[in-house]
Amino acid sequence: MLKVIAFDMDGTIIDTDELIIESWIELIKLYKPKDFKIDRERLRTYSGPPISYAISDLFPEQDYNFILDEYRKRTKKYYDYMAHSFFHCSKVLNQLKKDGYKLCIFTQKNREMTMFSLKRNRLYHLFDFILTCDDHVKNKPDKEGIEVIMNRYNITNKEILYVGDSETDYKLAINSNIDYRLISINKRIFKSKIDEKKLINSYDLLYKEISDYGNN
Repeated sequence: MLKVIAFDMDGTIIDTDELIIESWIELIKLYKPKDFKIDRERLRTYSGPPISYAISDLFPEQDYNFILDEYRKRTKKYYDYMAHSFFHCSKVLNQLKKDGYKLCIFTQKNREMTMFSLKRNRLYHLFDFILTCDDHVKNKPDKEGIEVIMNRYNITNKEILYVGDSETDYKLAINSNIDYRLISINKRIFKSKIDEKKLINSYDLLYKEISDYGNN
């Protein structure tokens, strides 16, 4: 029986694609040559993997900590007016909470911006446990974060469902040997062959699948 639902945040609960893209464009204009071609679809792939991937891919010639600090300083202003939850996300999370599920976040976003995003969208109170990159667990797709959640609730891998949106989230679920669903609201490119039954394009469909999930 399903007891715990763990969610990624960026691209899954909060639509952050455009603000991530705008943040990187700002840094590109500052720290790349003037003739550097901006590829928005390339920048979109940075939603999902650890930020270390984006920095090493986009700014291999720069000091890592310098770019990380510059990114975090500049991205805050975009979160102020661009970080919105997906359509019907709030409604479905509230209903899942009423249905008795434990709801968790496992994100590679830092804790400050995770809390800001959830509180801004009035979702923070719905989550029983929030695990971020500041909590000293290995980056996705390593399974350590999922193990932390499972140990916290003393559950088996059959009692947890992971909901994400990226290739990294898919690999996390596979490495953790747990079931998953991938929200495909925003455009994503998957290198792996994903079971189409695991891809869902709305929160209403997610709720229907969870309601029917192994509890009949």
